Amino acid sequence: MLQGTSGDLTNVQQAIEQLKASQDQIVRDLGQLSEQLTAVQAQMVRDRVDAAEQLRMVQERIAGITANASEQILRPKTPVPSPRPIAATIRKPVPTVPRPQDRGGHTRRCSCRPIKPCRTRD
Repeated sequence: MLQGTSGDLTNVQQAIEQLKASQDQIVRDLGQLSEQLTAVQAQMVRDRVDAAEQLRMVQERIAGITANASEQILRPKTPVPSPRPIAATIRKPVPTVPRPQDRGGHTRRCSCRPIKPCRTRD
């Protein structure tokens, strides 16, 4: 029975040693993970600072573009010269008194019938 107990004791000691080794490995892994987490967090802070700077630069650029566009909209435009008149004044046609020849002014020997009765009779 003593041999059986001593064998059990040896097995328990080996299991304890394995547990200690596993625990040591877990502590080392946790240390590495902690270092990695710290590095990732620091990188995230740097990335946030860079992103904020880029955002600020973009906002300034948009503000400049907006101000420039507003100035162009509000700036008085150069007046377009009005087209020169074709003539100094536009004259209305003056009605002319028709000549007797144009009115169908009949001569004494005319054989046409006037639109209006002719004042001179043959």
